Amino acid sequence: GEELSAAHPEAAKLARAHRALELTAALAGIQDQDQLLESLARDLFEMFGVERVVVLLREPQLRTFTVGLARTRDGAPIEALNLSRTLMRKVIGERLSLVTSDVSLDGRFVPSGSLLASGTRSALVSPLLCGEEVLGLVWSDTVSDARTFDEGDLPIFSGLVGVAGVSLANARLCQRVATEARARSHLSRYLSPELVQQVMDQKVSMQMGGSLADATVLFCDMRGFTAASEKASPEQVVQMLNRYFGRMVEVVFRNGGTVDKFIGDAIMAVWGVPQARPTDAFAAVRAGIEMQRELADYNRESLALGLPEVAMGVGIHSGPVVAGNIGSPRRMEFTVIGDTVNTASRVESSTGAGDVFLTKETLGRLGRPIPVKALPPIKVKNKAVPLELFAVDFGQLVRTPDRLTTGKILVPK
Repeated sequence: GEELSAAHPEAAKLARAHRALELTAALAGIQDQDQLLESLARDLFEMFGVERVVVLLREPQLRTFTVGLARTRDGAPIEALNLSRTLMRKVIGERLSLVTSDVSLDGRFVPSGSLLASGTRSALVSPLLCGEEVLGLVWSDTVSDARTFDEGDLPIFSGLVGVAGVSLANARLCQRVATEARARSHLSRYLSPELVQQVMDQKVSMQMGGSLADATVLFCDMRGFTAASEKASPEQVVQMLNRYFGRMVEVVFRNGGTVDKFIGDAIMAVWGVPQARPTDAFAAVRAGIEMQRELADYNRESLALGLPEVAMGVGIHSGPVVAGNIGSPRRMEFTVIGDTVNTASRVESSTGAGDVFLTKETLGRLGRPIPVKALPPIKVKNKAVPLELFAVDFGQLVRTPDRLTTGKILVPK
């Protein structure tokens, strides 16, 4: 080592340059932020013999810095940071890398309280950049004695930190992409693709907590599923449910609705949250009509598979709901609650096989005619006034293309 350096200084410089290239290549391939900072610290200890390495990361929204890493050469954490604000302001403000062999003798720095309190004798400091964006600052120094840095130290140091800056930006981008992918996957379980995109683009808010909204709530529930499941194996029961849910959820999404939850073999869907539209009530009723059509196709498929047929009832009600992320700190879900939800469930309970029932409140919001038949008012729990219900008159509907959907729907003759 030392003898080779003294005898062959050019060979030593070449070896050091090769080692720097190896380290920068390794840094460039790291995509985890914590692993990246740890690797950078090890490289700085190895290449420059510094005693401390501190990485400060900029928090753009708070306009301040947080500690990303603080290590001594022996691996111990630095409990109390007291870095020189004088050096930090110069490095960040002028976006330059700085080297000093002895702070006390360096004419560029007027001794200040923070400079003296930092205990720094010699230092290598550089902004952590990606292009023109300041991501943070890398501080490495000695405190026990001054160290005479070689003139070639600064380019190698700033090169390592420069690669680390680009890698940090890439690591954050990868993390953001992964986070967005998880969020998109989660949202796509209950929101239509169009709404998922709008939420991801922050055009529609899914804030924590609850807010009052006007919505149309749909419940659909199988009839005869328990009896049918008794004649099937457990595997066939799961297959039946998955086929059923797959078809019905697609109808909800096709009509711009949100799947709130599955309750056994029932589905709760909602229109109006997280985004309200003038056509919400009509879209919900149209979805209920299409669900009955889908069930007919489902039953034909079931018979072909040797599985029993089932029936379904659909109930729809409109009114105020509380919408938001509701649950416990360990598990939350976006849902709607309130009397409107309870009423929609009771409307569905009053349906028979093949029915689509809607309340007077939903009927009044349709904005276009759908043939219905008035039903005798029903008394429901916690309601002083009986509910006025209407049944979709399927005898007065025909299938025809509709500009609001990609398939065919039932409309008045």
